[in-house]
Amino acid sequence: MVAFWIGWAVLIVLVIGGAAAMERAAIRNRINGANGLAFLMAGLLAALSVPAGGAVTWYLRDLRTALAAMAAAAVLGGTLWALLARWLGREAANTPAR
Repeated sequence: MVAFWIGWAVLIVLVIGGAAAMERAAIRNRINGANGLAFLMAGLLAALSVPAGGAVTWYLRDLRTALAAMAAAAVLGGTLWALLARWLGREAANTPAR
């Protein structure tokens, strides 16, 4: 079960982190399409994984553990997304215009 939770957390971090890296590269290269859509969709995908991971945990363990795992995943993903969103905003503000 712990391996499932670690894998789930790693996937959330990889999806959100990969999208943030894509957006940062677009900001740095002054690409006009750096509007944050990939980053937003990564956040939504991570958020949609919370009920799915909770369902798997509930099936394999119990409801109390599933709710705790869902809360931990939501806090992890939400905090990561918020911190990276602030970082991308600062990157965009500090990138000089052409």
